[in-house]
Amino acid sequence: YDQGDERSDMHLNGNSLYCLDDGAFFEYAELVKRSFPEDTPGCGLPGPEHGYDHTLYKFRRDMPEEVKRKFVEAEYVINFGPEEYHEENVREKYPNLYLAHSKHRFFSNVFKQRLRSSWEIMRDYPRGSDYSRLELSFDDEAVLCKERRRAPVYQIDVSRREFQCKDDAGRRALATSKQECAQHCSKLEYKEMYMSWTTELGRTYEPREKWCTCFPSYCSNGTHDRGFTFYRILPTENPELCRAVDMDEKEPWVHRFPGRTYIWNTDLHAAPIGCNYDLFEAIGGVVHAEVDFPNCVHFPRTCPNSPGLKVLSHNNWGGFGLEPCPRRMRQDFMNAYWRDGIMKRVDLVICSHPIANCELYLPFNDKLLVVYATTRAEFGRWDDGVHWRKPFLHDQSFVRWLHWVENLCMIARNGGVIAANNMYDVKYLEYFTGLKVEYLPTWCGKDALYSPSRAEFLLGPYRTTLKDEGHPVTTRLLKLASEAELVVNWISEIYQHGYSFQDIASHRALIFLPYQTSTMSFFEFYRLAIPIFAPSLRLLLEWQERHHVMDETVYGHPNRPTHLAKSIYPNPNNNVPETNAVWYQWSDFYVFPHVILFDSLEELMIKLRSVDLFEVSAKMILHNADEEDHLKKRWKTVFQKAKERHSRKAKDPSARLLKLMHDSSPPDIEKWTRVAYNKSEYKIPRDNLPQCKQV
Repeated sequence: YDQGDERSDMHLNGNSLYCLDDGAFFEYAELVKRSFPEDTPGCGLPGPEHGYDHTLYKFRRDMPEEVKRKFVEAEYVINFGPEEYHEENVREKYPNLYLAHSKHRFFSNVFKQRLRSSWEIMRDYPRGSDYSRLELSFDDEAVLCKERRRAPVYQIDVSRREFQCKDDAGRRALATSKQECAQHCSKLEYKEMYMSWTTELGRTYEPREKWCTCFPSYCSNGTHDRGFTFYRILPTENPELCRAVDMDEKEPWVHRFPGRTYIWNTDLHAAPIGCNYDLFEAIGGVVHAEVDFPNCVHFPRTCPNSPGLKVLSHNNWGGFGLEPCPRRMRQDFMNAYWRDGIMKRVDLVICSHPIANCELYLPFNDKLLVVYATTRAEFGRWDDGVHWRKPFLHDQSFVRWLHWVENLCMIARNGGVIAANNMYDVKYLEYFTGLKVEYLPTWCGKDALYSPSRAEFLLGPYRTTLKDEGHPVTTRLLKLASEAELVVNWISEIYQHGYSFQDIASHRALIFLPYQTSTMSFFEFYRLAIPIFAPSLRLLLEWQERHHVMDETVYGHPNRPTHLAKSIYPNPNNNVPETNAVWYQWSDFYVFPHVILFDSLEELMIKLRSVDLFEVSAKMILHNADEEDHLKKRWKTVFQKAKERHSRKAKDPSARLLKLMHDSSPPDIEKWTRVAYNKSEYKIPRDNLPQCKQV
C-alpha cells in the first residue's frame, strides 16, 4: 500500500491465502525456516517488523530471479493497515481492487490524529499490541486538552540499546553514551533517566540501561521486554489533537463504534474479561472494562478508566457482596448510570466475578445480560467457605442468596445468556437453579507457544499449603524427581520476579497440582500447548481425603431452592469422598483432552521420561484451534443477539414507554423492575445494618 512503499514494506498480510498443496511453496518455506535461529519467535526478524509474513517476504529479495518470478504482485487484495482509508480515493486509484483490509474506519478522531502524528514524525505506524499502549482513555485526552497541558502525541521506539536525544527543532539524534547525548543537548535541560520495563502480565523488572533525555518537560513511561517491541511517549503541544478531542466530544456515544458490539464489564477480578479480551475484539467487540481489583495491572486494558467506575468499588472486599448496604447500592448504581452516555451505548454486559453482581444491571434491560460463571454461584451472597467473606455475612445472607437465584432465573426468562467457563460450574448452576447452562471455556490465547529450550519441569500452580516445607505430597514428589535425575521446581522459585508466557512455554512440561476444579491459570497454560501432567481422579480423591488439597472448591453451603425437582446428583458442598467422586470429574484438567494423568507419583516419574511431549503439544494445538473457532462462532451469535436486542428495545412500542421513564428522573428500583420485567411483585431484601438506615 501507499506508505508501505516508503517503508520498503511490501509483505503479504499474515492472514493471506497460501497454496498449501504446492510442494514448491513448502520447499521455499523450509529454506526460510533454516535461515533463522530456531528460537526466533514466530520465525521472525529483529526489530519491529517480525513474524512469518515479513520473513517470507524479506527472504525472497535475495533469491535468484527464477524464484522471484514465482511471486506476482497484484492489486486484487490490498492491506491498508492503519493508514488513512477513503473509499472513493481507493476505488479511483485501484480499479481492480476486490478486497480492502483496513483498521482505520474503527478508530476515534483522537486516535486517527495520533496515527497521523506518528507517521509524520516517525515515518511509521505502531504495530500489533502497541496500539493499546498508544491509546489513552478518551476522558484523559479531553482533560489534557481543556487544561492546555501537553498531550501525548507520538511514541519513540526504545527497544534498541542506545541513547536518544531531541532538540528544539524536533530533530532526533541517537547516541552511544550520555556524554554524546549531552553534546546534542548542550543548550537544553539535561536529565538522566533509568528505565524499567514490564511484561505482558504487568510484572516490573529492574532497569538494565540508562536513557538520557534533553527535551524540556520530557516525561517517559518506557518499557521493554525480551521478544517484544514497546514504546515510550514523548509529549508535545498539539492543537490538532485537541480539535480531534472536541470532535469526539460532540459525537454522541450512541453513534460511536458503528457496527461493533459494545461490551461492558465491572468484575472484581481482571482475568475473566482479560483472558477473552483479544478474542472479543477479533470478532467485532469493543470491550469497556472497569475492574477495581489490584490484578488489573496484569491485564492493563481492564483497569478503571478516568473518570472511573461509579458507585461500585472493591471497598476492602465489601464490593463482592455490594456491602454494607446492598439495596441502597443497587439504587445508587441505577441513579448514577440512568442517563450515562456510555451506558446508553452498551449492548452487552458480562458478569463473572462474582456473577451475583449482575443484580446491578437488572434495571438496564435493553442490554443483553451475560451471566458467565467462573466460580461458584453463591460467591458474594452466602459464601461462608471463603474466610475473608465471613465478616460480611449476617442473618440476611440466606435471604439474599434466594433473591439472587430468583434474579438469575428472571435474567434467563428475559433472554439473558447463562453460561460458565468450566463444566463444574455448568453442573453447579444447573443443580442450584434448574436452568440450562451453556459451556463456554475461557480463551486466554497467548502469542507464545510451546518451544522447550530449558531442562526444568515446572510445578504449579500453588497455594501456600502445598508449598509449605514438609508437605507430604510435594516433598515426596521433589524427592522422587531428584532420585530420577529430573529437574522439577516451582514456577515461583524459578521466576521470583515474575515471568512472561514465553518463559513458561520454554520448559519441557508442567506438573499441575490443582487446588480448585477450575482456575484461569489452567486455561493460560493449556493455550500455550505446554504438556500438562495432572493427578488422576483416584489420586486426587486420595489427596483430598488425606491432605484437603481441594478445599477451596467449596465457597459456601447454600440451600437448594425447595421448588426444584430432586437432583440425580448429591449436594456438591458436602465435601465427602462419594460426593467429590461425582463432582471432581468435571474439573478442567479432566474435561480438556490430552492432559497426561498419573495414578501415583512413581508413575509420574516414569511418564515424565517416556511420554512424547511434542506429540502431546501438537494435539493440544489442534484442540486449541478447533476451540477458538467454536468460541468465535458462539460469541458472534451472542454479540448479534445483543445488538438486535438493543435495537429492538429502542424501536418497539412497549419500549417507548420505558424510554420516556428512562429520560425522566430515576425511579425507585423495585417499581422500575416490576414494570421492566412485567412482574406483579418484586421485593429487594432490606438493608438492616444501622448505617444503612435512610435519613
